[in-house]
Amino acid sequence: MSDTPKKVIFLDRDGTLNIDKHFVHRIEQVELVDGVSDALRIFEGAGYLLAIVTNQSGVARGRFTEADVQTVNNYVRTILAERGVHIRAMAYCPYHIEGTVPKYAMDHECRKPNSGMAKQIEAVLGPIDYAKSWSIGDKITDHEFGVKLGMRTVLLRSENWTNAPIDPVPTVVANTLVEAAQKIKTL
Repeated sequence: MSDTPKKVIFLDRDGTLNIDKHFVHRIEQVELVDGVSDALRIFEGAGYLLAIVTNQSGVARGRFTEADVQTVNNYVRTILAERGVHIRAMAYCPYHIEGTVPKYAMDHECRKPNSGMAKQIEAVLGPIDYAKSWSIGDKITDHEFGVKLGMRTVLLRSENWTNAPIDPVPTVVANTLVEAAQKIKTL
């Protein structure tokens, strides 16, 4: 692991890489968003390392287990690897303040928009150049996560937010990950 700070693309999972089917927790539910592999290869070609950071409140809500999350994450990593994409690190947060499973029913530093998952990724990858990195997702919390860490952000249009004013404004607003990749290439 080099001490040279790395450029990283922090990617949300559900709604960004795979279609958000609300509480995805089985591999049979995983369906990659069209063009995801192409977009991720563009990022890698531009010298970025890829990392998944995903809130998984379904664990706190008793809908599935941490083992289920790890199985789905590993499956996503595997199918992307089969398409020539290398996910270098993954982190997830099983906590939620409104959870029904006492062990997980709390506010936690790892839950986006908090920065705990970035620290987990940094423990795997080494130092990160946050000013040259990006946070990409389909929820305002993905944008806020990036802002807190000094990253540039991409907010993908989705049912999870409206076009209401966001302060600060995302660096890029895009309809798809491919569109985001094309825009990032020019910045």
